[in-house]
Amino acid sequence: MTRVLVADDGHLIRAALIELLRTEGDVESVADTGDGRQVLPLARWPVPAGPSPS
Repeated sequence: MTRVLVADDGHLIRAALIELLRTEGDVESVADTGDGRQVLPLARWPVPAGPSPS
């Protein structure tokens, strides 16, 4: 399983990319953000359980 953090300031682009990733069987979107300052804190392991903090 490949885990992906989606970061883009465009909400619609981010949502579309996450939906596209859901169609892949071996890719999991574990978090998403529209704020570049949140990328590093979200990328730290282990990935928190639960819905993405967007």
